Amino acid sequence: MTVLYRPLRLEDASEAQQLEAVCFPHLAADMRLRADDAMAHVRIFPEGAFAAEQDGRLVGFAIGWLMDFDFEHPRHRLVEVSEPEMHDPDGDWYYGLSISVHPEARGRGIGGEFYRRRKEMVRRLNRRGMVAGGMIPGYQEVEDDLTAEEYIADVVAGRRHDPTLTFQLESGFAVRGLLPGYVDGTAGGGIATLLVWENEDYPQP
Repeated sequence: MTVLYRPLRLEDASEAQQLEAVCFPHLAADMRLRADDAMAHVRIFPEGAFAAEQDGRLVGFAIGWLMDFDFEHPRHRLVEVSEPEMHDPDGDWYYGLSISVHPEARGRGIGGEFYRRRKEMVRRLNRRGMVAGGMIPGYQEVEDDLTAEEYIADVVAGRRHDPTLTFQLESGFAVRGLLPGYVDGTAGGGIATLLVWENEDYPQP
C-alpha cells in the first residue's frame, strides 16, 4: 500500500492524539501528545511537523521545535522541552520531540523517511543539526543485570540490538549522554539517551 507523506495538518490533531496513545501505551497519559499540542505544532512551526497517511488514515507523524540547546547543561525531561514557548525561530537545533508510527504500519520505512525529511528541513533552514531524547525500550528486559550505561555501550558497539536506539544509530545519530527520568510511566526508570545528529553542510552563506 502506498504511503503519502505530507505536512501535519490541524485536522489531524485528534488522530495524532489517538495514534500516540497506541504507540506509547506505557507512557504516562500527561506526557503523551494531546490534540491541542498537535495543533500548536502546526500553527507555530509547520516546517517541523510531518505526517504519513495511508488509505486516508494517519499512520505516523513526527514533530519538533527549533531551539538553542545547552550542551553544557544537557540534562532535561521531555515535559521541559515540549511546551510551545520552547520554540525559538532563530534556534540552531531542531529538537525532535516525537515520532509515532502505528504498530501495523511499522517495517515500511516510515520512521526512516521522517528522519530523512527532518534532515532535509534542517539543511534547508541552515541549522546545526538535530537533538532528541531517545528511549531504550530493550533495556527493561535486562535492567536487573546491566546499568543503563552498560546497555547503551553494548548497543552502540553492536553487541546488542535495541528496537529504537539501534535504528537511531543507523540513521546517523550519536549518543552524547544519558537522560535519567526523561519520561514517567515507563520501565527502566524512564531513561533516555541524548542523541545528536550534526548537519555537515553547516555553516552556509
